Amino acid sequence: SYFLAQDLHISIDKLSEELREVFEFGNGVTSSELEESRNQQVHFTSILDRCFEQTDFIITPSTFDVPPDYGMSDQINDSSFFWTLCGNPAINLPTAISLDGQRFVGLQIIARKYNDYGLINFAQILQMKWGL
Repeated sequence: SYFLAQDLHISIDKLSEELREVFEFGNGVTSSELEESRNQQVHFTSILDRCFEQTDFIITPSTFDVPPDYGMSDQINDSSFFWTLCGNPAINLPTAISLDGQRFVGLQIIARKYNDYGLINFAQILQMKWGL
């Protein structure tokens, strides 16, 4: 949030309450905490980069459980945070309807960094092959 605030020169009162909370949290992060977070990010990214030396894509469930109702997201259990942290492109494909018939259940496909077009092409192939 520190960098965002510096870049945008925004008036905090024009932001949503949720975004203001993010800024407040970010403003409380010390430089040593920021440095440690960046070191962890580099560590996780290097592990994931090594995984992509062996494969082109990783496929996981889109969520750890049946997706929550709209607006009721539990971001702590968001399976895309890790890929976002590491800078890898990811896409989600709806593959089925939940047993209650109300929500889509899907697959998340993750690609190595900078392989966005390859990811989109692969997702299109799966959609055509599976009739999604």
